[in-house]
Formats: sequence, structure tokens, C-alpha cells
Amino acid sequence: MVVEKARDADRSDPAVSHTFEWAAYGRPCFGERVSGDTALAVALDSHLVVVLIDVLGHGAEANDLAKEMAQYVDSHPVTEALSMIFNLHERFKGSRGSVGGCAVLDANSDVVSFAGVGNVSFRILGPSQSVMLPVSPGIIGGQMRTPTIHRARLQAGELLLGCSDGVAEGFQVDDYPQIFSHGVWAVARSVVRRFGKDHDDATCLVVRRPNR
Repeated sequence: MVVEKARDADRSDPAVSHTFEWAAYGRPCFGERVSGDTALAVALDSHLVVVLIDVLGHGAEANDLAKEMAQYVDSHPVTEALSMIFNLHERFKGSRGSVGGCAVLDANSDVVSFAGVGNVSFRILGPSQSVMLPVSPGIIGGQMRTPTIHRARLQAGELLLGCSDGVAEGFQVDDYPQIFSHGVWAVARSVVRRFGKDHDDATCLVVRRPNR
């Protein structure tokens, strides 16, 4: 099983690390030892940059590319979600490609900026709302339409959830009533274990803006 977990990234600005909690959990599809999914967050200036990548295919080759893409994000973070997607696309042209999304959270406001490509899902989940963040069709590193930037608000106590397509997209709060009382690590793990598909790599990234 592959597990990815992190909090308060290495470049952490104290204002950012005290504003957001985050974690990610992933596991490979049945029959594989490693996953082609990866997720990470980087604190940069007054922003938290979170990226979820789902490389096409499964197994060791997909895992190798996922690691390369994660290393690129970690080494070259930018605070513009659309630029992060374009930079990944240009850097990994000619590879097997991936789908993915980037959300940039501003520690000075409630604003989340998002750009995504392919069949990943990002949404803001609160006790009284569930807001899907739209993605554009295409493949990062392959054929890709120009993604569109979307902005939303992440209020205190709400969750930003990013999931690869190995996680069933349509689950609701009623399917996991404890989601707002659990920590971000427990939420990421529980989402994959409850709603993950056995035949696909499954990863969930969770960010919370704690109650002030």
C-alpha cells in the first residue's frame, strides 16, 4: 500500500501553516504494488498550493512519472493554478500523460483558485453546501484544451477535497456523517477506504481551514 501524508510543507510560512491543515492518502489498484496517483501541498508566500496528479495507466511506470511530476511541483511551485497546470503540461509533453488539478488557497482571504484537466474531482464540502470545481477535458502532457480558472470560497470549518477517479465522485455528507469531526488525515484515509474503487488507483487530498 502507498500512503502519502503531509502537513505544513517545507517552505511553510507560519501564517500559511497556521491557516490550513492538509493531508493526503492513496493506495494502488488491486494487483499493483505502487500507484500512479500522487498528491502534495507546498506553502509559498501567503498561499498553499495543492496538486493532485493521476498518471494514465497503473503500476511501476505510472508511479515513476507520478514521482517525477510531484518533484517538479515541489521544486517549481507557483501561486497561479493555471500556470501550474501549463508548466506541468510543457515539462511532461511526450510522456504517457496524466490528468490532474491544482488549487491555490490564499491565507489572507477565503479564496480558492482552481484549474483542472481530465477526470479528477475537486469540491468544497461544508455542512450546508457542496460545490464542484469544474475541470477541462484533456491530458496533461498530451492533447489538452486551455483550462479555465475557477474561484470559490473556503470558509472556516469547510473541506477542500481532491480525488482521483479511483474514488467514487458522488458520495455525500450523509454517506460519511463524521467527515467534519474527523482530522484531515482520517478524512483522506476514510474517503479512499469507503469510496475507493478496487480496479483503479485511488487518492484523496484534504485541506481544511480551521475555525478561527
